[in-house]
Amino acid sequence: MRIGIAYLEYSRRRGIERISAELADRISQRGHDVHFHCLRWMDVSSSAVRFHKVPTLNLANSSKLLSFAILGKVSLDRGQYDVTHSYGNVVGCDVITAQSCHRAGMDVIKSLPKKSIKSYLNYGIADRVRLSIEHRNYTERRYRKVIAVSGGVRREIMQYYNVPGKDIEVIPNGVDLVEFTPEHREELREAVRGRLGIGADDFVLIFVAHEFDRKGLESIVRALSIPKLKEVKVLVLGGDNKIPYLQLATKLGVEKQVLFLGSVTDISTYYAASDVFVLPTYYEAFSLATLEAAASGLPLLVTKVNGTEELVREGYNGYFVARDGESIAEKLEFILSDSQKLRELGMNARKSAEQYSWDVIADKTLSVYEKIAGTER
Repeated sequence: MRIGIAYLEYSRRRGIERISAELADRISQRGHDVHFHCLRWMDVSSSAVRFHKVPTLNLANSSKLLSFAILGKVSLDRGQYDVTHSYGNVVGCDVITAQSCHRAGMDVIKSLPKKSIKSYLNYGIADRVRLSIEHRNYTERRYRKVIAVSGGVRREIMQYYNVPGKDIEVIPNGVDLVEFTPEHREELREAVRGRLGIGADDFVLIFVAHEFDRKGLESIVRALSIPKLKEVKVLVLGGDNKIPYLQLATKLGVEKQVLFLGSVTDISTYYAASDVFVLPTYYEAFSLATLEAAASGLPLLVTKVNGTEELVREGYNGYFVARDGESIAEKLEFILSDSQKLRELGMNARKSAEQYSWDVIADKTLSVYEKIAGTER
């Protein structure tokens, strides 16, 4: 098949970029002619994916999104593909992968408590552009099939846009089971901890996000102020503004326990230095970081949101927590008191992640393509 895929960037540096790149690579490796339409591409592997630059206005994020929605479709139309596929950023493709329901997510964000460090109570221009694209795709039925990355996202699209359930296929995000492994953690653990100045016996959490407020970093910082957790450290990975959280940590006297490492490309090495993955997020579609942490053999402490409600089994591979420091601290105290349970949770997290191999996800996606192209085997 000749397949055209559209997303803003092909890379392995953020969530949807990684997801779309992995899928394009896997499908091209199966002998299909895959063309990726984007603003830029980097971290290109040895796959046979072909790239097409979409010229856009880059004066602001909103202008970039709007112009890509228009010009990306023009670029795809020139390719005369058997199937076109977007990640919700272009109107009118054969397949839309819903990495979230933006309207549902914004409603959640609007409900954030006013005490939170940063407020999202007003829609920005970029959010309005995203909502407009989403509205046109779903209410005008500008698709042939929608792929939702979790059952929760499927429910939201049906609820907010009255999309028939038969139009939506649930295919979750995948994970690289070779890059993210417990063995990789064991090999790198001592060296990475030494580089970060972390002791061999220190208990380390890892938090991975580019939106610190929505993902719940404040709750983690507050949890560290509980006396029994005064020796626990947290690695904070992501490109958001750290200053408000550093100020909070200083106020609570836990600033030495919080290590801000910024955006990284070799994220698997930081899982190696960690003992537990924590994500008390307000909204997700299906967190890629959660899958990668599970594949690395890390127990999961997460809020019950889209994706995690399907991945996490309470007491088997992790625990659900509320979005507050006390809830997180309670579960951490329990885990700290039982080293055998910690190991069991990690082993079971890996077993759970093995159901989400990228090869399996690529095969499921190809099945959707084949039905659309009329070439189903």
